[in-house]
Amino acid sequence: MGFGHWPSDPSTSKDDWVKLKAASLVRIRWDPERDLHLQPLPYRAIQIGIGREAVPRYVEQWVQRITDITDLAHTIHNLVCTENLNTGVAVMRSAQNGV
Repeated sequence: MGFGHWPSDPSTSKDDWVKLKAASLVRIRWDPERDLHLQPLPYRAIQIGIGREAVPRYVEQWVQRITDITDLAHTIHNLVCTENLNTGVAVMRSAQNGV
């Protein structure tokens, strides 16, 4: 069950939903994927959030590697700003294949 928003299911009270959300280690939500202009695409991406109890596990056990992609993000941003979208997409795909 996703806990991003209170469900429209009438069998779940808001109080029950708040309790379930607080007890959950992980929260799942579907958000619109976005293009290079940050416009929503017709499909969604999963967003996974972690609760308080899961944070130490995430930091100490689950994380395998962190890669700083700030320079890549700046490069793609500059390509988008100069209307070089095809090159921006190619750079993104190349980076994804290298991960």
